Amino acid sequence: MSDTVYILENRGISWITHWFFYIIAGLKDLYKIQSTPVKIHIQGVPYSKLYPYQQETIELLKPYFEYIDDTSPYTKISHHGTPLLKSDLTPEPYYIFLKHLLDEALPYDYTKEPTRFVYISRNGGEQRRQIVNEDTFYKVLQERGFEYIRLENLSVKEKITLFREAKLIVTPNGAGLVMAHWAHPKTQIIELHDSKTSGEDHHLNTCRILNIPFIRYTNVHSVDATGNPMHPYLTGSYNLVLNDINHFRVFLDNII
Repeated sequence: MSDTVYILENRGISWITHWFFYIIAGLKDLYKIQSTPVKIHIQGVPYSKLYPYQQETIELLKPYFEYIDDTSPYTKISHHGTPLLKSDLTPEPYYIFLKHLLDEALPYDYTKEPTRFVYISRNGGEQRRQIVNEDTFYKVLQERGFEYIRLENLSVKEKITLFREAKLIVTPNGAGLVMAHWAHPKTQIIELHDSKTSGEDHHLNTCRILNIPFIRYTNVHSVDATGNPMHPYLTGSYNLVLNDINHFRVFLDNII
């Protein structure tokens, strides 16, 4: 089978959630099917056009997978990737495989106690899922020793390390929470999310399947780019406002 290359569907790989959920997790059916690395190629995407975090992921998987640019010498087999269930969720074995695959590439002693308090901010980039009153909100976190983190500034390895070492993570809903696959079993994740849910339950589902403590803090409301209230929707460009900073302070202290 070393003369075969598997052509993976291009399933919206510009989003980190799609990259891990639908493409990398979808390698489950090709994992260790032969003694040499399995040759893969994402339809129409040369290696040089992959984002840096995607190239880093491929490099981590090299013992088992090899990315091929020139597929012409090989027999090509189409590979669909991760199957979908309702609301774009995927079957449980694919969550478990995704965690296992990167844990194998980056071994870690999960008996170590997590210690870091982390706030993952989306402010400063695309106007989407940002906390409008973040300055006031973050003061509450800063007083309690939280680090201010922008995930897009970290490598894949650094992201995984962050989730493994974090005792408590506070973050608005966002694609970067796909890294919860590698959270420590004692990592408490608090997701800021409008109670009028947009149906984006990937990360809640990940934590449920992998037994990661997960809480949704819903005393927030969604607004559009001009600050007007709106109903959140799947993939929507909405921002969040915390309704009551003192309420959040009491909520947080009860967890810490």
